[in-house]
Amino acid sequence: MRPAHQEDTQPSKKKRLDDHDTVDIPYIKPYVPQLAWSPRDFTGTSRITNYEFLNKLGQGTFGEVHKARDKRTDSSTALKRIMMHNEKEGIPLTAIREIKILKQLKHKNIIKLIEIAVDRAANLLINNCGILKIADFGLARTINEDALEYTNGVVTRWYRPPELFLGGKKYTTSIDMWGVGCIFGELLKSKAILPGHDDIDQLKKIFRLCGSPTKFNMPHWDSLPHSKTIKVEVGPRQVREAFQRYEREEAVDLLDRLLVLDPARRLAAFEALDHDYFYTEPLPIKPSE
Repeated sequence: MRPAHQEDTQPSKKKRLDDHDTVDIPYIKPYVPQLAWSPRDFTGTSRITNYEFLNKLGQGTFGEVHKARDKRTDSSTALKRIMMHNEKEGIPLTAIREIKILKQLKHKNIIKLIEIAVDRAANLLINNCGILKIADFGLARTINEDALEYTNGVVTRWYRPPELFLGGKKYTTSIDMWGVGCIFGELLKSKAILPGHDDIDQLKKIFRLCGSPTKFNMPHWDSLPHSKTIKVEVGPRQVREAFQRYEREEAVDLLDRLLVLDPARRLAAFEALDHDYFYTEPLPIKPSE
């Protein structure tokens, strides 16, 4: 063995290249996994009763996996149950992202998403083309133009308008637009905006956000049956102040026009759809996207 500092006196076996010489270096194409997207693999939603649970395979922080049998095809499959740590906030964002990614991937080493099986009744459904389907008309009634009295025990508390809490029995579709405003505000804030513990607390939260009722912002409110039994705290309207840091001005203005105490001045559905919010960037995407 020669010392490391000893110069190599052996003739080099490498050929010196002149400036004009060229060498062909073969190009090796890197391997890129084929992760194709096939929209036909994902079929949409089904009932959880279509499956027979066999045994539990494992559990993590966000879900647990079961081995199951598809009763329709008699084939074995894996079911992942999403862990709902806080059902009031809806499906976890991590689960939505996972579903979106799995719908786009197709590879032999990646589990294939077939469908989403549900076991709780849902009032609002979205199909695999992004189209909203309203599914619950269990307590629905046709609106009579003669202004007949209806029951005021309707609409889930957090989305119920103030006139119903005050005992009003003559109402129109404006009560639904109040609920639309509550849901829109929930989308902006990522949580329920009026989570009352009971009817009295709910009404207090409404007046704290939308201002106390007066003959100007809610005419004839004091003639409603329950107006004399509820102590109203006097305070200003502060919808814009409460939401201006969450979204741009157009969104806050739309919310402000939906959460109006006076049902007659509350935006109708066609008026809301014509609001500037839906015509400013970023524009709404197509349902299929």
